[in-house]
Amino acid sequence: MEVRRKAMSIVLSMTSGRNAEDVVLFLKKQLLRTQEQDFDKASEYRQLLIQSIHVLAIRFSEVAASVVHALMDFLGDSNNPSALDVVAFVCEVVEKFPALRPAITGKLTNTLMKMRSGKVFRGVLWILGEYMEELDAIEMVLAEIRKIIGEIPILAAESMGRPRVLADGTYATETAFSVSSTPLILGGDFFTGAVLAVALTKLVLRYDKLTSNRSKANSVRAEAMLTMTSIIRVGQSKFVTVPIDEDSNERILGCIQSLSELNDCQEVNEIFLTDSRVAYAQMLGAQEKRAAEKKAVETVKENVIQVDDLLTFRQLSKKSVDEAVDYLEDLGKATGVGEVFEDFISNLRRISQLTGISDPIYAEAYVKMHGFDILLDVLLVNQTANTLQNLCLDFATLGDLKLVEHPTVHTIAPHGFQSIKATIKVSSTETGVIFGSILWDGPNLTECCVILNDIHIDIMDYIKPAYCSETQFRSMWTEFEWENRVNVSTKMTEMREYLKHVMKSTNTSCLTPEGAMSGDCDFLSANMYARSLLARSTDSERCTINFSLG
Repeated sequence: MEVRRKAMSIVLSMTSGRNAEDVVLFLKKQLLRTQEQDFDKASEYRQLLIQSIHVLAIRFSEVAASVVHALMDFLGDSNNPSALDVVAFVCEVVEKFPALRPAITGKLTNTLMKMRSGKVFRGVLWILGEYMEELDAIEMVLAEIRKIIGEIPILAAESMGRPRVLADGTYATETAFSVSSTPLILGGDFFTGAVLAVALTKLVLRYDKLTSNRSKANSVRAEAMLTMTSIIRVGQSKFVTVPIDEDSNERILGCIQSLSELNDCQEVNEIFLTDSRVAYAQMLGAQEKRAAEKKAVETVKENVIQVDDLLTFRQLSKKSVDEAVDYLEDLGKATGVGEVFEDFISNLRRISQLTGISDPIYAEAYVKMHGFDILLDVLLVNQTANTLQNLCLDFATLGDLKLVEHPTVHTIAPHGFQSIKATIKVSSTETGVIFGSILWDGPNLTECCVILNDIHIDIMDYIKPAYCSETQFRSMWTEFEWENRVNVSTKMTEMREYLKHVMKSTNTSCLTPEGAMSGDCDFLSANMYARSLLARSTDSERCTINFSLG
């Protein structure tokens, strides 16, 4: 799967306006194959294809119309992440391409009954509430929602007064309750009920502005208010497993009040009809700005090789060539490690003193991360007037560290120097310890030994800031089975300054847009993300942080 992601990244970077249609057509065929054939990791591959089509459709507007209807067929997909990616794609398309709104909203209206996920249903309800602008279309959506809701009120209790014979032979009066609604609301998902109430409010407000039939407008408004009241009544009854939460209850009551005072509070109407769409457009603008800045940083690179320089192929060169080949430098260029420039101060911080100044041998090590390895460059100084023979530097590890090869035996002259390199393989981001000793032959063939100080490999040495979409962050957040909450006390009084301090200390990047954290408030919440240098194809090498301060 990781190979597919790498290949898809290369395809997206090489796609242009000339071949965009061919690439999208191929991806659509691959998307259909994920439904027809049950091959390994079909759901993950389908999600990757949907995300790639999303990127191409936004980048090349001429292919958006040809793929949006095909992707909307996956809204009823049992694979929840794929359906959520489709909803995010449709939201962005209807905002950026107004000409496609009537066809898309009509398709969404017809697929409401096929929704299986509460998150997908909420996303579709938001789209319909925001972008339904025709009178006939609004009536069609309201009729479709009424089919989903069923009989109103949702919870109807009627005392039948019909006697029933119980098991013990006694008589009792039977009370029948007819419940007809979506299983989401009855299952305790009242957040979906609150989103439904907001969508109904937007549709009724827009319908009231478009129609001249006041009797019909009042009927539509009354039916919407009755639906909202029924949702609250279901949540407060004893027939649901989970009672309605205070936030959803307050949100639905606010919608009912807005409809009851429809002509008195024009400011509230503008919030429902205008501000929500403006906020979404600003969020898309912030995402595009961040993507453009990231692309600009990646594209601006210094050309260190001239166009007329000769190319050296090591496999084709003769052994007699005098030019020395630096294999580590070539490996760094191939893996991208060579592009990381560090200053002198940061290099000094990586030096660890292994022995004392008064010991016969002074040793210090320079620790450097190199891909999946830890490189130890150990400097040994003979502080005695004797020649140290058969000197051996022996290392051992704790944790997910493995010594690749043991250093060879050396002989150091009096007051001489010796540099020894050791490579340690790292398999995970757990904190490890490197310890060891120096052995050599002393006078009269006696064995001398110096115990080295421990080298602690910190996780922060191979964690770097990274970026991901909000959907990917929430998917990883829900997949992780553990969560650590840390309470801290600090003397900092400015919340944003403390957020920057936490980001610097944890080597993470902030995914929350700056506009979402602007303004004066006593509470700040932000999502931070980082990725390990050892990350391969699993989420175990990724770090997600939800930062809340109040």
